[in-house]
Amino acid sequence: MQAFGGLGCYRHLRLCRSHRLVAQDTTLSRWRHGFEPRWDHQRRQRVVASESKTHDRDGARCTSLRCVSVRSTIHNWWPIAAFLSFVLALQVVFANSIVANGKHASDHLQSAGVIFPVAFFLSVIFWAAREARRHADAWVAGAMVGLAFFIVALGNLRVIWAIGGDSWTDAQAGALGSARPGFDSGHSLVEIGTTAGVAAIVLFIAVLRTHRIVRTGPAIAAAALSLLPLIAPGIGPLGFLGIVVLIADLCIQRAHQLKMAATPV
Repeated sequence: MQAFGGLGCYRHLRLCRSHRLVAQDTTLSRWRHGFEPRWDHQRRQRVVASESKTHDRDGARCTSLRCVSVRSTIHNWWPIAAFLSFVLALQVVFANSIVANGKHASDHLQSAGVIFPVAFFLSVIFWAAREARRHADAWVAGAMVGLAFFIVALGNLRVIWAIGGDSWTDAQAGALGSARPGFDSGHSLVEIGTTAGVAAIVLFIAVLRTHRIVRTGPAIAAAALSLLPLIAPGIGPLGFLGIVVLIADLCIQRAHQLKMAATPV
């Protein structure tokens, strides 16, 4: 009986212990509020690390793309800055080499510098429009534009040379200028050159449109704006709005072509 009783107690202990272990397992299997298992925490750490690496790769890729974009922009458009720097340097040398005292002479010196922006605009047009370089009539029309504004510059220089070193106002130039040789002929050359320049610009636009180098809308706008010096004389740099519209259209087309060439098929 004692042995049997001992065996009963032993079984009773096993049952008690098993019951207590089940209770412990049940208790441990219940997650407390804010409790996170180690395996889920490690999994979340791996996901966060993977997302961080992906973000770093994307950031590095964006940075490299920006660098490539800046380099490609400089590579594709640097001639415009080169043309502008060269023309501005020539204009500064030209302006410093001419003696123009007084308001009237200074105004004619400023007008004589019109040949420099025209040279810059023509350079950009023939650089941006590769097809224009293949047509002889485009070169002839461009040369006519340059020649017309060279006549404008020459007429202004004749007026300055006729005035000499005198500091004349506009009123004094109107009263005394006719007695100086080259004064009236210089003004006549300016008027002839301006009219010829406007006509040459319109012809140049028509030639470019004929070869479909410039689009219809910008060509019409450029031709209309080029007539402003005849409608409102003395508007100054605003007379080049037509050429500016022409250059803008050619540069937009060039940028579109470069973008299409860089896009993988």
